[in-house]
Amino acid sequence: QDLLTLDLIFVNPFLQDVWDGRETHLVETREIQVVSKAGLVKMKRAAGRPQDLADLAGLEMENDR
Repeated sequence: QDLLTLDLIFVNPFLQDVWDGRETHLVETREIQVVSKAGLVKMKRAAGRPQDLADLAGLEMENDR
């Protein structure tokens, strides 16, 4: 059985632009909406937990390629 982990966000004024900028992607036969890369960076910076900071470092390395 495949498991899918989802994060939920509470849309407040700080995150309204993240919500408004979400993208639609086709996954197999379904359309899903996800936050943009810029929105993900904003949320991870705001959270500031160790894993979020590690994720940000990975995203920045990806941008350098």
